[in-house]
Amino acid sequence: MNNRFEKELEKLNGFSLPRYAELPEIELYMDQVISVAEKYLSALAVGERSLITPSMINNYVKNGVIPPPHRKRYTREHLAAIIIICALKSTVEIQDIALVVNNSTNARGMEKTFDTFAEQYEAHMAAIVEKSRATAQSDSDHAPYKVIVENAILSSTARIAVEYAMNSIDAPKAEQTDEEPRRRRRRKATDDDDGEEISILPVI
Repeated sequence: MNNRFEKELEKLNGFSLPRYAELPEIELYMDQVISVAEKYLSALAVGERSLITPSMINNYVKNGVIPPPHRKRYTREHLAAIIIICALKSTVEIQDIALVVNNSTNARGMEKTFDTFAEQYEAHMAAIVEKSRATAQSDSDHAPYKVIVENAILSSTARIAVEYAMNSIDAPKAEQTDEEPRRRRRRKATDDDDGEEISILPVI
């Protein structure tokens, strides 16, 4: 196996997320929220780019992705939503994540929503790591390239399924208002400090 690739995969070996009951019950200030989120998601941070920063959280609040904090303190529900956003935002529009999380939370509550997310994320991560190891063992010289192609295709095709699903949710609203398709009427706001794009849609 490619030693460097093996070392990189090791960072994801046994990756796990907390369950809702394990998140801090006390309300946290922003720097504490960031510290806790980074602890749980450290394996997902590739390179030097931070997964979460104060300006990102401020933008989530500003654009209605998460509710505003109470007296600058964030609850366990805030933290759970932020962890989900950080884990998924590289492949799904942030506002889309908020829409799905809010829908699930309204139907089942945040605890069930978060715990189900954590279980599914861990299962998919374990499957990806196992398949990547198998690829590396069968062809060590070209393993990283094969893993890149396989997972890029998987990511692309899964993203298309997400797009179709999101458009099916939005379709009735578009038909009633005669607005442009959802993806075309989307405006962008860019965080000046982090360069993170946030989609501006009606607040959920």
